[in-house]
Amino acid sequence: MANILVMDDHKDILELFKYTLEPLGYTIFTELNADQGAKIYLNTHLDVIFTDLLMPEKDGIEALLEIAKLENMPKIVVMSGNGSEYLDVTKELGAAITLKKPLTRDMILATLESLGV
Repeated sequence: MANILVMDDHKDILELFKYTLEPLGYTIFTELNADQGAKIYLNTHLDVIFTDLLMPEKDGIEALLEIAKLENMPKIVVMSGNGSEYLDVTKELGAAITLKKPLTRDMILATLESLGV
């Protein structure tokens, strides 16, 4: 199964991903911001990264720019609630899919299916 990193400053979002995907066999890494997430995406093979757009310390755009430089760039999904007007810009920077919050279990599963993961 796929390795997935989720970076979001809301613990309920991280828990939604874990409870939705771990029982299906996915390996889920969760971090509260992209600064902490960088330790994972720079050192771990990942198939997909879900990142919130607006987070403290290092935000989703900074992470997206850094991830785009990786030799084996994973598929990136950018999520946002308050900053959703910036989601279109993230596609130009390499995001495969953008999602507007609030997220649901079905949205997460449909996103992974559309990515072929």
